[in-house]
Amino acid sequence: MKKNTIYTTIHSYYIQTNAYSKNRYILSIIIATLGLIVGNQQVAHSQQAVQWTQYMYNQTSFNPAYVGSKEGINLEGAFRAQWLGLEGRPLTQSIGVHLPIPLFRSGFGVNVVNDMLGAARNTSIYINYAYRLRLGTGSTLAIGLKAGVIQHNLNGSELRTPSGTYIDGGIDHNDNLIPINSDSYFTPDLGLGVHLTIGRGYAGVAVQHLLEPSSTLIQYKRHIFVNGGYDFFIGNNIVLSPSLLFKSDLQNHQADVGAWLTYDNTFKAGAAFRGLQPDSFDAVALMAGVHIGRQWMLTYSYDIGISDLRSFISGSHEIVIHYQLKNILPAKGGKTRYNPRFL
Repeated sequence: MKKNTIYTTIHSYYIQTNAYSKNRYILSIIIATLGLIVGNQQVAHSQQAVQWTQYMYNQTSFNPAYVGSKEGINLEGAFRAQWLGLEGRPLTQSIGVHLPIPLFRSGFGVNVVNDMLGAARNTSIYINYAYRLRLGTGSTLAIGLKAGVIQHNLNGSELRTPSGTYIDGGIDHNDNLIPINSDSYFTPDLGLGVHLTIGRGYAGVAVQHLLEPSSTLIQYKRHIFVNGGYDFFIGNNIVLSPSLLFKSDLQNHQADVGAWLTYDNTFKAGAAFRGLQPDSFDAVALMAGVHIGRQWMLTYSYDIGISDLRSFISGSHEIVIHYQLKNILPAKGGKTRYNPRFL
């Protein structure tokens, strides 16, 4: 297959399966990492949302109302290496902490995400706050707000244009939209979310990039996330936990569905599927995990590609680590006592 066919397939894959890339900016980055020559196109004003297979264990990354929904101090880390075998593939890291504040009927958290794709890198940091209203026994409605800043960096030295001049290490793209060296821009950002817990089930709706912020290089489109899940107890030792995540920029749509089986609150196994319609079918994922003691949880997933890109990649890897320090925060004054335990 010719190289131009390869990058056309990759570009089509990004539009159809992730449904967030719009034009030639992402395409130019991928072509550059393959060592190809790109057309003299304008830098695009669009950016995709971060992809997670284990979205059910990383909900703070898209819904601020989730913070404070778990007891104690929760530390969460995630790493994703997407499309192994493809140079310049997406690499994503996320780390965050959140906890409930019963005294103020609230939850609070901080989340940092670093997302790299070829010559581009986005690093975001958000402060998340949720007001939590108890509706009854086992039922809580939370309304959340996230505020933060995004740093977008483009390393123009990795890009090439047909009309550019590249002699003896010199770089002249002949395109004032593409930087010669590394160029960074900072953009403030806001998001909203709602999270409802009823017994063993939950549902949430969130909006990212609420005001569609922009910089010289990027226009961040507004994204909507809808998710939900439920825990079914099978006998005394097995829990089945199906879940769903739907995401949309109001023009393109994608969905993830998955399910975990947990045995004796220790061993975990699951599977997931990403796709909404035939031209957006992306991957089937196998998942496994373990609870270590009552504080740690480690999970892993491997995506098996089923899109047109499957001939050029060897899958995607994702690791999620949770640490929970159980605490008891009294509603009215008093001392704080910590009791380690993982739910």
